[in-house]
Amino acid sequence: MRKLIFTIVISGMIFLMNSVPGVFANCPTDPYEPNNNPAQAFMLSYSDTVTNAWICPIEDYDYFKFQVTEGDYVRVFEIFPTVLRPTIYIFDENQIPIFNNLYINDLKFFAPYTGTVYIAVTKRYWNNEPFEYSFGLQKIDVAPDVISVTDVPNDQGLPVKVTWKPSYFDPQNGINQTDSYALWREVDFFTDAENLTGKFDSFENINYSGIVPGDGNIYEIDGTDWTFLAQIPAVSNRPFTNYSYIAPTLQDNVPANFIVSAIPLQGYSLPYLWGEPGAGTSVDNLLPVFTGYSIQPHSSAIQLSWHVDLQIHYDLAGFRVYRHTSQGFTPDDQTKIADLNKNSQGYMDENVSAGTGYFYIVESFDNSSNSVFTPELSVTITNITSEPGNIPNEFKLSQNYPNPFNPVTQIRFDIAVQSFVEMNIYNGAGQLVKVLVNEIKTPGNYNITFDASGLPSGVYFYSLRAGDFRDSKRFILLK
Repeated sequence: MRKLIFTIVISGMIFLMNSVPGVFANCPTDPYEPNNNPAQAFMLSYSDTVTNAWICPIEDYDYFKFQVTEGDYVRVFEIFPTVLRPTIYIFDENQIPIFNNLYINDLKFFAPYTGTVYIAVTKRYWNNEPFEYSFGLQKIDVAPDVISVTDVPNDQGLPVKVTWKPSYFDPQNGINQTDSYALWREVDFFTDAENLTGKFDSFENINYSGIVPGDGNIYEIDGTDWTFLAQIPAVSNRPFTNYSYIAPTLQDNVPANFIVSAIPLQGYSLPYLWGEPGAGTSVDNLLPVFTGYSIQPHSSAIQLSWHVDLQIHYDLAGFRVYRHTSQGFTPDDQTKIADLNKNSQGYMDENVSAGTGYFYIVESFDNSSNSVFTPELSVTITNITSEPGNIPNEFKLSQNYPNPFNPVTQIRFDIAVQSFVEMNIYNGAGQLVKVLVNEIKTPGNYNITFDASGLPSGVYFYSLRAGDFRDSKRFILLK
């Protein structure tokens, strides 16, 4: 019996066809063959592409397989659309169909288990000649992974900025299937079971209808303790790409772990999507700066005063006072003379001697070990003597003696009535260089021994202020 043979031309490929339907004499080379049944399925991985594959003969079935993890969002899509499109079936490990592309050419589905998934490719029922096909395999990253956890600058610590990428089902523009995002923080201290509000075996099985964000309750989830911090609404057609939220931590300088869940809108068959967690540390980077400080000598003591705003620096821990008789000293344990609490606004140093110059530094420090130092504050306790005699009937400032001098001179002044007395030394530029008197004086005649050992040669002025009395004198230091 003679067989009837004729040719079919598809995409430049010539096939010889005999009289038996579906039998071709020269099928092209298919790099994935043999893969005609599940046992011969060609192994694929995510991101692989299948090209130059053929359904030939037309009764051909091509099988592929790949490994999934439960919850993977899998995409199987045609790369080069053709007139003779293939039928693609997705089978589970028991060869039960999960999905097919009869009506779409871009399949997306959540893997229902962990294991092997099969892809079977064949012709559509009306095809009666061989054809080439191609498709790609992809795992779509759909979860709201935490991108970063960063410190909030210029604050007293504890808050951090948590940034996460949106769910795949919350596009920046277009149809949004996400209702909100749940932000959780891991509890980073030991918690007894009796302190727990509830338990969930996994993040995916949390029932949000019974919990409230920000209430401080602790839940054990898959063996770890977490607290539900906030629920942030999803934003459709938003001007930004990623979401962020300023979240509290429990303490500074200790990493805090955060995780985000995407909660779907009602009416969409989507699971709760949990992203990869992220950790970050809060830092107290606001220094406890002084808003003011001063030094004042008395006849037998030196008064240091300062101010730090406790409303801003509520975490202030205290102050340290350092003293030395040499300029440019290093504040350390050897030069520290006082430890003071955070409510202190000054310190009276009574362990001083007349005629000696003293240099002070005050340190403020907070609970995060941030500290600020004042510049050196210097003063000399002047030997002030009250001379016996009649009470003067007027205020008077006398010319110093000797003048010029090197480096010690005497300054006399009279106080007629009890007054707050100020006597200061100024250089030729009018800058204050020494405070000699800054206290209340009773009526009498006074003599000050002024030692200018720490000053350079030049013209100086000394002034007296007592009540309404004002006077000043010029004197010369020659070394």
